[in-house]
Amino acid sequence: MPGRLNPVVTTVIALLACGTRLFGSDSSAAWQATLEQADRLRKSGSLDEAGRKYAVALELARAFGEESSYVGITLSLMGVVVREGGRYGEADAVLSRALRILERSLGPEHSRVRICLVELAENQLYQGRYSASQATLRRALVIAESSSGPDSVETATVLLGLGVLACETGRFAEAIVTLRRTLDIVEKQEASEDALLGPVLTYLGTAYVRQGSTQQAEPLLRRAFRVAGNRQGAAPLQVASAESALATLEVVRGEMHRAEQWLRRAAAVYEAAGVKNLDFAGVLLNLAEVLRIQKGYREAGILALRGMTMAQSTLSGNHIFIAQGLALLAGVHMSEGRFAEAETLCRRSLAGTLQSVGEDHISTAYLLTMLATLRRNQKDFSEAEENCRRALRIVEIVGPEGTQHAATLVEYARVLRCVNRKPLAGEMEKRARAILVRVREDAIARTVDASDFK
Repeated sequence: MPGRLNPVVTTVIALLACGTRLFGSDSSAAWQATLEQADRLRKSGSLDEAGRKYAVALELARAFGEESSYVGITLSLMGVVVREGGRYGEADAVLSRALRILERSLGPEHSRVRICLVELAENQLYQGRYSASQATLRRALVIAESSSGPDSVETATVLLGLGVLACETGRFAEAIVTLRRTLDIVEKQEASEDALLGPVLTYLGTAYVRQGSTQQAEPLLRRAFRVAGNRQGAAPLQVASAESALATLEVVRGEMHRAEQWLRRAAAVYEAAGVKNLDFAGVLLNLAEVLRIQKGYREAGILALRGMTMAQSTLSGNHIFIAQGLALLAGVHMSEGRFAEAETLCRRSLAGTLQSVGEDHISTAYLLTMLATLRRNQKDFSEAEENCRRALRIVEIVGPEGTQHAATLVEYARVLRCVNRKPLAGEMEKRARAILVRVREDAIARTVDASDFK
């Protein structure tokens, strides 16, 4: 299945925390110190302790008035910790309240309003509210470009969010253009190893992986991992995000053992931090998929169920993440030959995906291809061919020349051979081979059965 993209690793938190020094009175010193302590705890992965510190800071902020900018700033920081803890509905309420206070106390075009908008948009992205997230980010971009300029780090922060949103909704070419612009801006800054660089490299590399451009992706992802680990006071969860992205690269290459190692390392970070959010659930689901491919069905099923349970505790049933988890469970059942159970899950996943992101998304193509495989195995070649036709139309729009394009062509060829249309099947196999040779180079023999092309 297409792996879960971890949404934007929070980068504006550092800008926001540092910026609180605008308030110079002695009475704000305790508030400022408490915020800094909370931020250090958050970066170390101690979210519960950070949340308690932010609660103390909020009480100190209220001394300046319930509608003061002190309260708005504190709430916007608290909202990030709540979101990172996987409580997305609560985070939405906290960040929305913070935004209203900041707009009234500082004005709608203030930099702190822009920062809060970016955090709110990220939370909307986690919730699958893609249109709302894009509108929120567009507003933040107008503020950033007008107040700080088109080549500022403030603008780059908003562009990162837009790039990740494009990835999440399957618009990889758009994501690459946006994230390339973001990287250009960041690298022009004096401190290019700042908190923004690692996430930009991670998501740009991931966008290339999704397109099948592994040669462009690898140096970006390797650099992202170095940056995440070498930063002073490196945040463990950012390192885990880079490790998860490297695993995605190894999956595309067919290096499943290496992918498993990266994902187990990332999972260990989340376990140690005690974090149970969508990012951790995504790591568990991706690890389950890698184990399924390696025929480790028992552990794959356990991890898939754990990831799904973690996700379902905070998300609605038609969220794309839930749909992808159902697809993974379907894949486990299919690998074990339990086609009827797999088909039920696959159809539920497809319905949820169509409700969440619509027809023209790479996840929809993946599920249609899986459903075609299931119907072919049950001798329903008519529906199998129709599903392949729909999937091929989608990938030729949103993911041409990528691995999903090749996978759909291979399945379509199998269906055509079953109905004795061998010449057309041969043409599709030839196209699939050309794509996979380009994407995986010499790794093709390790990732695709030779029988695919017989």
